[in-house]
Amino acid sequence: MNKKQILLSILILLPLLLFPQDGVLDNSFHENGIVTTDFYNHRDLGMAVAQQNDGKIVASGSADDSDNNTYHALVRYEIDGALDTSFGEEGKVTTYLQGSYLDRYNSILFQGDNKIIASGSVGDYAHPNFLITRYLPNGDLDASFWENGVVVTTIYGDDDMISTKLLDDGKIIAGGFSKNGDDYFVTLVRYLTNGDLDQSFGNNGIKTTYLGEGGRVFKITILNNGKILIGAKKRNNNLINFVFLRYSSNGLLDTSFGDNGIVTTNLLGDSYGSFSVRSNGKIVVSIRENQFNEPILAQFHPDGSPDLSFGENGEITINSTPYFIPLNVLIQEDEKILVQGNIYGFEGGEFRLQRFNSNGSSDSSFGNNGVVMLGFESSDILFQTDGKILAVGNTLWFNGYVDFTVVRYHNSILSNPEQFLNRAKIYPNPSNGIFNINHDGITSETPYQITDITGKVIQTGKLSGEQTEVNLSTVQSGMYLLTASGSTFRLIKK
Repeated sequence: MNKKQILLSILILLPLLLFPQDGVLDNSFHENGIVTTDFYNHRDLGMAVAQQNDGKIVASGSADDSDNNTYHALVRYEIDGALDTSFGEEGKVTTYLQGSYLDRYNSILFQGDNKIIASGSVGDYAHPNFLITRYLPNGDLDASFWENGVVVTTIYGDDDMISTKLLDDGKIIAGGFSKNGDDYFVTLVRYLTNGDLDQSFGNNGIKTTYLGEGGRVFKITILNNGKILIGAKKRNNNLINFVFLRYSSNGLLDTSFGDNGIVTTNLLGDSYGSFSVRSNGKIVVSIRENQFNEPILAQFHPDGSPDLSFGENGEITINSTPYFIPLNVLIQEDEKILVQGNIYGFEGGEFRLQRFNSNGSSDSSFGNNGVVMLGFESSDILFQTDGKILAVGNTLWFNGYVDFTVVRYHNSILSNPEQFLNRAKIYPNPSNGIFNINHDGITSETPYQITDITGKVIQTGKLSGEQTEVNLSTVQSGMYLLTASGSTFRLIKK
């Protein structure tokens, strides 16, 4: 083998060395990819995780003391998982409101001024209410937000907030479900930037929609057109179906969607579930279906009708133990699907994460034949800006005190070098220096940037027309990274 062949072999293997396998714990994050945090030497439940613009990580949930008083809890970490000592007390903030086991934060948002909006529920052991709080970047409550940083909203006196969303104008949408006697309602509340109810939304800031007995809201998202899409379960003739509800931006049911804004699917969900919206508007749902007591992955068209081209008649059975309950589904930039949840048994939950290709087949390149498992109970996941996966939850009770747990997995944001924007190719690759990028799916000029593996920019330009030629003939042999339209690709120069 000559020197040129050896060099080419090294260049082909280099990406495998630089970019560890997707689904492997990131050893650069605290201790072997795992960080646990204790508050009061008792029970601490991690419920949500988010990343600030500066890369710092905030997790939220609840913390109990030895007297069983429950505090709303936040913890902030540096990029490497170390506690951020500039936040609260050595990185931790707790807020005592009612002290009930219902008190928790299960959603986090960041405003442009780095203020933190933490939301969830607060109650007196039997009657939770919607809760929004705002903290300054140092962890102090923001006294300029409503009353000393805290807003409590009562709808029927038994109200469970699921999540909040920040709108472009700074207003806050909070959503969940409310119970009035035996009747359940989807509940949406919109707040002004100072915490006041937005009287232009719904009925004086609040919109409720009847779900029937045993209803529950799973997830709320804001679509690109500003409409609000909700996934929930609704009792229908003694069956509990997964349903979509779509609202206009002002809180009215969108009558152009389904039956007066509601689509009742054929999924018979009996517990938790979630959904995510693809870039083409199709909706991917993960749910534990009670008809056959198994987890299901399904896809729907933007109008809520089943996408029969996905899997078998629009559905795929997630191969797992019988006790796997999916909690979240996320879509990567390359359209691959992540499903996160827990396998439940006598000891509680055990984290399980599985990745699927865009067509629903299992992605064997992720973790162990497509699956990652770890001994903690998870609640939430997200993609970091670099593509890595963060999951939050708590340690298991039989290991001692239950503590916040955050784990990080490698997950390359690099797409397959033979794929570009789903409908394009880069060829030849490896190349002597001339790369042809066929991108007939691009309808307007798209800026691109090429860097070496140290991050130094060596070329910029625009992709236009049906094909663009990139000339790297004057640079040294090696691997380079082309970034365009939010995706990054390897270019190998022989």
